[in-house]
Amino acid sequence: MDFLAAVLKFNENFISGTTSDATSSLPYKKIVVLTCLEANLSALLSKATGLKNDQMHIIEIAGVKISNPNDSVMRSIILSICKQNAEEIWVIGHDGCSMENMDPSEILNNIIQERKQNTLLTLKDSGIDLEEWLNACGDEAENVRKSVETIRNHPLVPKNVLVHGLMMDQTSGKLNVIMRDEKEPR
Repeated sequence: MDFLAAVLKFNENFISGTTSDATSSLPYKKIVVLTCLEANLSALLSKATGLKNDQMHIIEIAGVKISNPNDSVMRSIILSICKQNAEEIWVIGHDGCSMENMDPSEILNNIIQERKQNTLLTLKDSGIDLEEWLNACGDEAENVRKSVETIRNHPLVPKNVLVHGLMMDQTSGKLNVIMRDEKEPR
């Protein structure tokens, strides 16, 4: 049984309330988890997966959306692979994101009222679509898919590192795989 399958089995037991000391039954492996910055999600991830804190390097970003393949999120993922010896990357979105219904125009108007408008005009003039940039959530499952593809296709991510995409029910902790990397694990 591969590592993801073992964790999904643990997750099934977690959901049904039949876990005992399941962390002892899981193999030890280090992974990078890219997830949303929703409050309490990291704590639920640990409980729902049975993984110990030293096994997961959790990177939290709004909407699980990698904006640019050369941004600080990708740098953090690559450094985690290299320095933490991470063998897998899991991109985990969730349902019911509190930022899902936010209006980027409203946020920009608040920024204009609170800060100098000149800064925003400078950013807009430099070609940055601030409304698109602030619109982090939208369809979280689609964000997971796009982020998985960005990571898989990045030239500095070793080809033997598995990259999976999952969605999590933030009430129950149930995990559903939406993209499974079928490469042979190392």
